[in-house]
Amino acid sequence: MEFQPKPVSELRTDLVPGLAQFEVMGAKESVTKVKKSPTMELKLMVTDSKDKKAMVFDHLYFGESSMWKLYAFCKSIGKEELYKSGKIDLSDIDGLFGTCKLGIKKSKDPESEYAKYDGNIEVQSYIVKEKSEAKVAKTDKVKDFNDDVPF
Repeated sequence: MEFQPKPVSELRTDLVPGLAQFEVMGAKESVTKVKKSPTMELKLMVTDSKDKKAMVFDHLYFGESSMWKLYAFCKSIGKEELYKSGKIDLSDIDGLFGTCKLGIKKSKDPESEYAKYDGNIEVQSYIVKEKSEAKVAKTDKVKDFNDDVPF
C-alpha cells in the first residue's frame, strides 16, 4: 500500500480552547480502572472556533457527582429524555450534534497516572441548548433517497 506522507509538523491538529461543535462518532460502555464504576466513552469529531477538526474522546461517569455532565451532554444533543429515562441506548446518540466547551487538561495530582495527558485538549462541559436548536442526526436529514426528483 502506498501513500503520500505529510510533514510531521502537519500531522497534529491542535484544537483551540473555547466553544466548539461536535458530532458523536461512536460510544461504548466501559468501567473505570480503579473503582470499576460504569462510564460511557464518547468518540467525538470536534470542530473548534477556527474550523479545525479533530477526534476527541470523552468519558461520561455515572457517579452521583458527575451526573451534571451526563445531563448536559443529553440536553446538548437534544435528547434530554434519555437522561430522564435513566437508560441510554448507544445507537440512539450516534450521529447526533451538539456544542461543548474545550479546555486544556491539567491534573490535580502531577504524580497520578493521568498526568501524562496534561496539556491535551479535553471536553470540559457540554453546552445545554433547547431541543429546537439541536441539530438532528444525519440519517434524519434524508427522508428517502429514492424520492422522485424532476430534472
